[in-house]
Amino acid sequence: KEKEQTLKEVEELTREQQMQIELLNAEMKLRDAVIQHQKLLQKVYIGLILFSLAFAAALYYAYVQKRKANRLLKEKNDEISRQRDAISRQADELRELNALKDKLFSIIAHDLRSPLFSLITMLNIAKEGHFTPENFKEILDELSVNVNHTTALLENLLTWAKTQMHGVKVNPQNFDLNQLVNSRIQLLNEAAENKEIKLKNSIPDGTFVFADTDMSDIVIRNLISNAIKFCNAGDRITIWSTTCADRVTVCVEDTGRGMTPDVLQKLFGTQITSTPGTKNEKGTGLGLILCKEFVQMNGGEIWAESQPDKGSKFFFTLPKASV
Repeated sequence: KEKEQTLKEVEELTREQQMQIELLNAEMKLRDAVIQHQKLLQKVYIGLILFSLAFAAALYYAYVQKRKANRLLKEKNDEISRQRDAISRQADELRELNALKDKLFSIIAHDLRSPLFSLITMLNIAKEGHFTPENFKEILDELSVNVNHTTALLENLLTWAKTQMHGVKVNPQNFDLNQLVNSRIQLLNEAAENKEIKLKNSIPDGTFVFADTDMSDIVIRNLISNAIKFCNAGDRITIWSTTCADRVTVCVEDTGRGMTPDVLQKLFGTQITSTPGTKNEKGTGLGLILCKEFVQMNGGEIWAESQPDKGSKFFFTLPKASV
């Protein structure tokens, strides 16, 4: 009985151990299933992450390409806008040049041809002996005025044409402004005396500037000629200057009839305008345009101040000569 009892206990213990083994096997299978599930989820997550990264990379690439395309498009638009502005400016310049060309042809056809025909006619009449000595002197004075006017007109036309053909080069050098003004006054003094106008050079001796002598001479000649043109008998024209650190400011001041603000505003524009003088002297309107171009080509500025019946002041600056 004891053996049977012991055998039963052993069998029961064996069954319990067998059950424990089966339970352990079941747990191991469950653990393996859980591990497989976790591995599957891990692969799914990795796949999702890789897909997300690839999608983000694709979006970023598309964004970069779009940004690059927008930048190129903006550059093209800016270039088109610049070209359109340049074409517009060129069209405006072309219209101005055409208007200027028409004006020049009108000047050549009328202002140059008329004095020359008048000169030829008077010379032919004088040659035939139809003038008395007194009349001949009056005619000679009138011819002198016409010839001087025509010569100045022709010089301005030729000088302006040369600048438009880009044939003028600045040749700066040191020179005494006082001496240049003196030489120019000597040439214009007869025209001033004929209108009973006094010319005075108040520029100090030894006022040296660094600029193109010929261009400066043309500027001074035109400004003094304009002052004579718009002065009456008894008026005065004074040329004076001031010197600062690196600039010399020259002023041609007159006591003539002056200008209204609207005329003053249009002086240095691109449009050619000409106003008759106090004795109905004619002009081309090119003088001040040449003055502005030449002063700017020499690194200076030009401007004017004026009031009706109180005279005018024309200023321009030139670089001071280095010691």
